[in-house]
Amino acid sequence: YDQKTVSSFIDEYFYKSRSGKAVKGRLEAMEKKLPSIAESYLQKQGSVAIASMGSGPGRYIINVVSQLKGRGYANGNVKATCFDIDENALMRGRRLATMSEVDDSVKYKRADMFRVAKYYKNKFDVVVLKGILCPFDSKSCRTTLEHIKVMLKPGGSIIASNVSKKMIAEDPFTCLIMNKIANWVMHYKDEGELQDIFERSGLSWKGSFTDSLGFHIMGVGEIN
Repeated sequence: YDQKTVSSFIDEYFYKSRSGKAVKGRLEAMEKKLPSIAESYLQKQGSVAIASMGSGPGRYIINVVSQLKGRGYANGNVKATCFDIDENALMRGRRLATMSEVDDSVKYKRADMFRVAKYYKNKFDVVVLKGILCPFDSKSCRTTLEHIKVMLKPGGSIIASNVSKKMIAEDPFTCLIMNKIANWVMHYKDEGELQDIFERSGLSWKGSFTDSLGFHIMGVGEIN
């Protein structure tokens, strides 16, 4: 979370690998795309409410809110909530939000994403699941989206990322280490599979975007 020097051989290898660089690229892609999605709601209704599930400290959310503030949108019109079970990560996030002068807009809640959704029905215009689907098979992904989509207001959007089959094709050794040594079990999917998951979860597919390497697919779906 604090981007400290990596402490183990596996961490150091992953950090320098193409797949490790793609994780950073995923954040950069989200920071580029999410403001335009949020801005579409601001233009339609004058405000936007964003949720990040399993957010960690939520650096990308802070950066997105800062971008929107820089475009002239008042803090009161942009609200974001970061949900995570790791209180240390949330504390770091609060400090970062204060340093970036967006703490009035970005709030942090300690919560299990699979338990909290029912308490936030129809509360958000955009819900982001960054990396949440990666360890799940298609059926579990559908169950997750079905569970989370109750948080959306009518016309709201979910952005959910998944590791792509391009990653395992182009960086197989790193994927092997992740699976066999680090025990990071991933279910790699292509865009068609992700679209099918969205649509079978009751979401209208609005397209996707990726990191610069194409190792992470970020699907966008709107509630029907």
